[in-house]
Amino acid sequence: MNTIYYIIPLLIFLLSCTSASSQKRVPAPAGIIDSLLIATQNDDFELFRRQYLSDREVTEVGGYFNLPPSKDRDERIKAFVKKHQAKVAKRFGQLKTVVKKYKLTVKDMIANSFKYESYYQTGFKRRKQGTRNVNFKFVKGATLVHLQLSPMLLRGGQWKINPVWDFKLYTDELDKQYKKSDYFVRTFPQEPLAYAQQIYQKIKNKDLEGLMKAYPTNADLKGALGYSKDNYRGAVKFVEENKRNLERNFDKLFVVDSLILNKTYILWNKRKFLYEPNFGIRLYVHTKGGIKKLYLRGIITDQRIFLVDISTVLNN
Repeated sequence: MNTIYYIIPLLIFLLSCTSASSQKRVPAPAGIIDSLLIATQNDDFELFRRQYLSDREVTEVGGYFNLPPSKDRDERIKAFVKKHQAKVAKRFGQLKTVVKKYKLTVKDMIANSFKYESYYQTGFKRRKQGTRNVNFKFVKGATLVHLQLSPMLLRGGQWKINPVWDFKLYTDELDKQYKKSDYFVRTFPQEPLAYAQQIYQKIKNKDLEGLMKAYPTNADLKGALGYSKDNYRGAVKFVEENKRNLERNFDKLFVVDSLILNKTYILWNKRKFLYEPNFGIRLYVHTKGGIKKLYLRGIITDQRIFLVDISTVLNN
């Protein structure tokens, strides 16, 4: 009997750990700006360098390890790495000059945008998470500062800049009043692939009630999602129509047999406004009629991912 008293608390503890880890927040691409600003403000080149792919990582991305071992390959790798290191040092100097001149902080940022993609690389047998078109805009006094980063890759739980491509940094005198109407998400409230699996599981389990709870409420649209008075009515109508469509056609999804997880494709085209439903998931599912595509759309905030639409038409 005493053994049971020890086992039960242990099981509760393990279950709580599992639940907590399943909701663990993961870094979102825009969060890298914190480290870049801190590094340049404090003359910390080592911190700045760690925001880039390491010498080995950039060599791997460049495809040099795919070449057969030879003296020529080693020389090419050596020259490539040297060029990479020089580029990182140059970018540190450029960004440090601008950050210190205008005393830039995250509070001065008025806009950030990027395209986030997550898909499985069959050749490497791993999921790739990367970005394109990463932009940050700051306003300080009468000056606009625009920073455009090279594409980034998620490696070891950290976003890293790939210096194979260049980044752009320029300043300009303001010719108009810029309004801060952007939103900044440092971390995903939930790992995107895990979220996709969670929604799929509700579909598979025919859990219509659970899916309805995944949509934003009217209070969410007014509060967390920050819809203006002008856009609020349209937003409510959009969400209600999509929920009614799901209720009417939910049985069309009963043909779903299983999820082909590795084929799941995720795109977050993060733009200016918080309430844009620009988070998309393409699921590939087995049905009796063959492999079909199931599309989901959502909105990401720093607190939660909101579902706004499920396509009830399965595509080939």
